[in-house]
Amino acid sequence: MGLVGQNAGVPLYLGLDGGGSGLRARLIDETGATVSEGRAGPANAARSSGEELEAVFMAATQGFETPSAVAACLAGVVSPSIERKVLGALAKVFPGSARTAWPDLAALPWAAGSGAAGVVLSGTGSAVVSWQGGLVWSGGGGPLIGDLGSAFDMGRRWVRLTLAAGAPDEAVKALCQALGVARTREAALLAQEPNGIEQIAALAVPLADYAEEGAEWAFGEIVAALHDLATLTARHIAEHSPEGDRLELAGGVWTAHPNYQKAFQKCLDGINMWSNSRQYSLAPLADLPDLGAARLARHTSNGH
Repeated sequence: MGLVGQNAGVPLYLGLDGGGSGLRARLIDETGATVSEGRAGPANAARSSGEELEAVFMAATQGFETPSAVAACLAGVVSPSIERKVLGALAKVFPGSARTAWPDLAALPWAAGSGAAGVVLSGTGSAVVSWQGGLVWSGGGGPLIGDLGSAFDMGRRWVRLTLAAGAPDEAVKALCQALGVARTREAALLAQEPNGIEQIAALAVPLADYAEEGAEWAFGEIVAALHDLATLTARHIAEHSPEGDRLELAGGVWTAHPNYQKAFQKCLDGINMWSNSRQYSLAPLADLPDLGAARLARHTSNGH
């Protein structure tokens, strides 16, 4: 199965963090030190069969010592049936280990630094995540349902703007150029195509560039999207994290353009000014999600 024997009496904990872009594996010891790392192909639990998950788990952990516990934090773990599929695959590859399956979001609070009130994820999708005796999150409904302030939301807002009466000519021309289409109606059909969601999400980068160049239409769409995410964040933290003032950021939006983090901070500050809420500071996610998944494996193994 690709694993080697575990050193007697030395507990090891395996974290698997995966989605459509690939799987990362990290094995840590009781102190949290990394013992082994690995990578493999896509591991979206909703789109992969049990056999495909087995194969990717084995490939990512080739040569690893056998873990005491493994936590698989995978995109697509959204129902009991999918969770059972993941657990079945884990049982085949790690038969002697304690096994848990989680949504990929579960790794984020364990990758955050000590004292973080929560993690704000904004990539293709978005969510606000924390751990309060268990995983709690707001948002994360998928791009077609919600995911406010995500890269997909940015791109979707741009497409919607160009379909509206009186849309700025500059916005229409810029969208067609960014997507390589002749008409905005073609852009609206992209979400129904296999890679359409990713193409629309990729619009977040040129949208920020236009805003930086002074395009009011682009700036307005970004502020609207990030204000929605800031509102979701403030409500989530007020309910689930009564203490702490640091939020950590995960996902590609925050690194796609420097102005996204600045704009999000201003949106948060604006909400706090009117509601007299506590002021938040923003920081990048302290550690990689695969390390967070490994810490979660250790946490659940120790019965906490």
